Amino acid sequence: MNNIIELIAMVISEILIIGLVFFTRRQKKGMQKNIFMIILSLMIIWTTSMIMQILFQNTDIDPFTLEKFASFGAVPMGVAVLFLGISFAKKEFKFKWYYYLLFIIPIITIALTVTNEYHHLFIKEYSTKYNSTVWGPYFPIHSLYSYACIFVGIIFMIKYNSKTSGFFSKQSMMILIGTLIPVIVNILATYSHFNLSVYLTPISYSIAVLFFAIAIYKFKFLKIAPVALQKIVDR
Repeated sequence: MNNIIELIAMVISEILIIGLVFFTRRQKKGMQKNIFMIILSLMIIWTTSMIMQILFQNTDIDPFTLEKFASFGAVPMGVAVLFLGISFAKKEFKFKWYYYLLFIIPIITIALTVTNEYHHLFIKEYSTKYNSTVWGPYFPIHSLYSYACIFVGIIFMIKYNSKTSGFFSKQSMMILIGTLIPVIVNILATYSHFNLSVYLTPISYSIAVLFFAIAIYKFKFLKIAPVALQKIVDR
C-alpha cells in the first residue's frame, strides 16, 4: 500500500515538473529562465529515477543502481539553486571561470556514488528508508555543501526581492516556504527517529520548485509597477 502511495506522489511530482517545463518555455528569454530550465531538467532526472526504483522494487534490479542515475539530477541541485540566486542578484550575469570550482564537490559526489560498491564512502548500506540507511564518511561533506549552496542562493533571491517589493512580500515568503519544505524534510529524514522514505526528498523539492516558479514570475510582473509609476509621476 505504501509503495502505491509513494508511486502516485512521485508521478504527480513528475507531472508537476513537466507542466512547469512547458510553462517556463513560453516565458521570455533570459538567464533566469535558462537556469530554471536546468533545475527542472535535473528534477525530471531525479523523479524519473525514483519512479523506476519504485516500479522495479520487487525485481532483481538493485535499487541503488537507480539511485546512481538519480544522483545526476539530485546532486547538482544545490549549485543550480545557487546560480539561480546569483542570476537575480547580478543585473548582467556572466559565467566566470571560477564558477567551475563550484562543481568540484558535486562531481566528486556523483563519482563516489557511481563507484560506491568499491569503497562505500558515500553509503555503506542503502535502504529506501532513511533510518535503515548507513551513510559513509563522505556523506556529511556532500550534505553540508548542498545546504550551503541552497541557502546562499536563497539569500541572493530574497535580497534581490527585498529591494523591489520588500522582505515580507508574498514573493519572499514563497521563497522561504519553498526552501524550508525540502530542508525540514531532509533534516527529519536524515537525523530524526522518523522512518521516512527516500522518496519524500524529491517530492519536497518538486513542491519547492513550484513555489520558486510562482515567486520568480511574480518578480518579473512586479518589475513593471515601479517603472510605470515613475512615468506617471514624471508626466
